[in-house]
Amino acid sequence: MGEIKCAFMDRKKYNDYYCNVVDHNVPYEIYDKYCTTYYYDDCPNYKKCYVATTVCNELGLQRTRNVLKTLEYLRYQILENNEKYKKLLCEYDNVGPILFEKITKDKDKKQIVTNLYNLCIEKVSKLIELKKENEAIELYKEMINLLVQGYSITDSEGKLKVLA
Repeated sequence: MGEIKCAFMDRKKYNDYYCNVVDHNVPYEIYDKYCTTYYYDDCPNYKKCYVATTVCNELGLQRTRNVLKTLEYLRYQILENNEKYKKLLCEYDNVGPILFEKITKDKDKKQIVTNLYNLCIEKVSKLIELKKENEAIELYKEMINLLVQGYSITDSEGKLKVLA
């Protein structure tokens, strides 16, 4: 059996191939092909909402399921279907995995995810529900940029990787 490398796989939870992203067991073939590697982009269960998914997984999907679905709607129905957000998504897909790693390894992870959820992610979800997508996008970008600054995430030239 392969070594688990997927951050979303939790064999201990139900002593089976349990995926936190879809909140249920997955077939061994999915586990073997994706969960023992870092090929998240190819996994049919993986979504690219790095920070929001990390926060919601840490806080428990039962509590945060609707908020996460709303944020997935923002990404997959609004941002990905609008050419003007192509650069923003590319920048986010570049910095998101780095933030995921930083947050999950932070000694204050529980406090950080609680603050991110209460101060931003839940508010972004409410703005989307109120059809205030532009405000939601700006608030989410502000959160990401604060995380980039806080974790000092830079590019190869030493510049902060902030979202434009």
